[in-house]
Amino acid sequence: MSLLAVREQFIKYYCGRYDLVVDTDAWQDNGADFFIRAGQKWLDTTYLIARASGKYFVNVGAGGWYSLIPSCRVVYSIWMSDMSEARWEVERRSLPGLRNIFPGDLSAVDRARPRIYAPLSLRTIPEVLETITIDEIGDNQYTIAGDIFTFNGILWAPPNEVDILLEVTAAFYQPTLNADEDQNWWTEEVPQVLCMAAARQLEITYRNTIGVKDWEESIKSELLGHEFDLADSESTGITQMEG
Repeated sequence: MSLLAVREQFIKYYCGRYDLVVDTDAWQDNGADFFIRAGQKWLDTTYLIARASGKYFVNVGAGGWYSLIPSCRVVYSIWMSDMSEARWEVERRSLPGLRNIFPGDLSAVDRARPRIYAPLSLRTIPEVLETITIDEIGDNQYTIAGDIFTFNGILWAPPNEVDILLEVTAAFYQPTLNADEDQNWWTEEVPQVLCMAAARQLEITYRNTIGVKDWEESIKSELLGHEFDLADSESTGITQMEG
C-alpha cells in the first residue's frame, strides 16, 4: 500500500479529519502526512519486530577508520571481509575504551587488520548545519558534508590495510514516507497499524490521554504476533543458556 492509500484510509476510517487532505478526489496531503510520519517514528522506536534489524554493506578503501550509517538506531555487530573473502568480527568497545588503546590520531595509526570498533556520537556543540565532525585532535579536524540527524557512526582501529567490505548489523528506521508512491514495511504488512499510530499522534494534539491509551492497546494487540515471531526465531535451536 502506498503512502497515498494509507493517507486515504487514515482519513476515512481512523480519524475523519477531512481537513487534513486537500480534497477527496486526489487525497493530496494537507497535514495528514505529519501524523503518519510521526506515527511511524513512534512504531519504529517502540516495537521490536523482525524487520527492525537489518544489514548495511559498504566498501571502504585502504586506510579507512570510520563509517557513517544511514537511518541507524542501534549498532549490534560489525563484520569485515577482504578480497580474499576472509571474514572476521570486530570487537565492540566504548569510545573511551578505544581511545585508551589508540589515543592518537586514528588516521595516522599503522594500518593493519581492524580489531576493535566503537559507536561514535556525531553531535558537536555548537551544531553546524550540513557538517558532520568525525573527529578532532590537535590541529586536525575531520569533517564531511552531511546531516547529523540521519546518520549514526562508528570508528575502528587500526585502519584497514587493504580494501574491505564493511557489514553492519543494526536496528534501522523504516524508510521515511515522503512521496505519494512511497512504501515501507509498515505500509505493506500492517497498514492498519500505521493508521492507528497516526491516529494516536492525532489524539495527543487533543490532549486526550484516554484516546492515546486506547490506540496503544489496539496497536499492541495487532503487533503481538509479530513480536512472538521474533522471539520464536531468536530462540529456535537454543537448548541451554550460555555461561
